[in-house]
Amino acid sequence: MFTFTRNAEEMKRRADAFLSVATDEPQEIVTQEQLTAVLRRMECSALATLRSYRTVKNGELVKPKTNGTEGRISKASRCQVLLNVSYGNMVNNQRGRETAIGEFMEEFEPEPRKWGERLFGCTLVLHRDKYYLETMILRSFDVQWYLDGVPVDSATVKPFMHDKKRAATQKTAKEIMVRDWGMETIRQLDITPNAGGDVKTHHYTVE
Repeated sequence: MFTFTRNAEEMKRRADAFLSVATDEPQEIVTQEQLTAVLRRMECSALATLRSYRTVKNGELVKPKTNGTEGRISKASRCQVLLNVSYGNMVNNQRGRETAIGEFMEEFEPEPRKWGERLFGCTLVLHRDKYYLETMILRSFDVQWYLDGVPVDSATVKPFMHDKKRAATQKTAKEIMVRDWGMETIRQLDITPNAGGDVKTHHYTVE
């Protein structure tokens, strides 16, 4: 059913590197609740590097109960994101870059969220008493997949994953990607606020 990577030692090394501290800068060790409190207080936009580890949800899998993948596939990822920015403004700015001078540009109006409540003045979403971090993805540095906790390559899990669909309403050549992260999945968050003179990067590692 599954084909494991032949180079298991190398995949294990890469997987360990994903979840280790990625900088020599001093880290602030925080709990999930403390990091949530930091994000609730942050009113400005920010650039961040995010590391996460999570079990893949059944909705992302093709017939997980039938093919035996339920709860068995997990994912570690590291990406660069924007926090506390307007999705509508991001799409309209991209439309502006893709529209020739003198051409009409239709203004984009984002639809309401399908789930959860975006908290006023910050980048958090509350849904069923759980907090999620809403981000705009700038780039993905790397991804590591696991099967039953064992590192595997993407070709192993791809046949069991639904293809991702891009937003149909953006009408842009370059997609503006929005992603919500359960706070319990975040292992490390390096935040550089866009707050005037404050250009210091704050390094948070979740215990």
